[in-house]
Amino acid sequence: MPSHRSHSGPRNSAASLPCRDRKHIVAVIDWNAGSNRGVLRGIRAYARDKPDWILRHTSTHTPREILLQWKPDGVIAQLDEGPIMAALRRRGIPVVVVLMPHVASRPLVTTNNQAVGKLVAADFLKRGFRHFAMVGAPSVRSNRDRMAGFAAQLAAAGHKPIAYAISPRWERRHEATGFIGWHKELQVWLKALPRPVGVFLTNDVWAREAAELCQLAGLQVPEQVAIIGVDNDELLCEMAQPELSSVLIPWEKMGFEAANCLDRVMNGAAASADPVLVEPGGIVTRHSSDVMAVSEPLLAQALRFINQHACERIHIKDVLRAVPISRRWLEWQCQRTLGRSPLREIRRVRMAKAQQLLATTDLQLWRIAEHCAVDENKFAGIFRKETGLTPTQWRRRLSLRRN
Repeated sequence: MPSHRSHSGPRNSAASLPCRDRKHIVAVIDWNAGSNRGVLRGIRAYARDKPDWILRHTSTHTPREILLQWKPDGVIAQLDEGPIMAALRRRGIPVVVVLMPHVASRPLVTTNNQAVGKLVAADFLKRGFRHFAMVGAPSVRSNRDRMAGFAAQLAAAGHKPIAYAISPRWERRHEATGFIGWHKELQVWLKALPRPVGVFLTNDVWAREAAELCQLAGLQVPEQVAIIGVDNDELLCEMAQPELSSVLIPWEKMGFEAANCLDRVMNGAAASADPVLVEPGGIVTRHSSDVMAVSEPLLAQALRFINQHACERIHIKDVLRAVPISRRWLEWQCQRTLGRSPLREIRRVRMAKAQQLLATTDLQLWRIAEHCAVDENKFAGIFRKETGLTPTQWRRRLSLRRN
């Protein structure tokens, strides 16, 4: 994700301001998860350009009395409704809630979780899957919304996913320990799924669990069971075997937007009655879902070649040289199986790579076009046709900026 530039000099010199002109901002956020640390980085990025802000961070376990002793002018909090929130409100202290989509407090900055599920469903559909499953904890609002978005996108295409509901007991274990540890009931469920199947898991911890259970059960990932999680916790995803595909959530953007929202409220703006939704940043595709679900072996071979070499300026003739098929047969099979031509499939793979580079790097657009084997002058038009947004609009959704 593009990083917010810091500035030196008087703009950041809070020490030069009189004490009465400073604003004490407290971020009440635990730092035990990568998502939380990302939010904190976003808050810090916003605060760098606020010379009157003094930023303090503490955990959600800090006693209410200590928090109130700091006399904050504003709070960004990962808190449920409870004694601390009530005490802050009694004192008229503005609070912006983050990372807690289930709370009724406003202002609230959170992820567009239904969009997360829709994004995963669309990816599985484009890969030719006809069987779908989802795993999540319905007792958790973010899980529930992600599963609803996944099911809605599939319903629009005439499909219905098989669902596995994680019990509150197992979800509490995950929240308390950060891991699960071979959920045997889930393994039995995975083994019973029709194959090949695209499985959506509502966070990376459960996605890693599913990948391990598939290995223990002798199921091939991604050939038989393709897996996509959520959060794109890079260390967790890259340490898993195989490496996990995951939805990128722009946590820094969320923190930046929360700080921006708090700034406006402290300056007299009315709090929005609706949550501020931060859009997902696309899917970072790794080995766990990097497959095309087709039964015809030669078509699967052709699609695998396209997926591996699309960003090397290949043409249809290169595919035909690699796989013993005719162009007419390839056109017919792609249209029948995927609903698009081989050229469209090459374009899809290139634009998926472009989305990933826009979300995870600061590369200039011409350099991204070069990486994706697309003419620089045609790149924006092709990207917009594939995604509905220009590359600049796509990146802006994820960037750290003030409204």
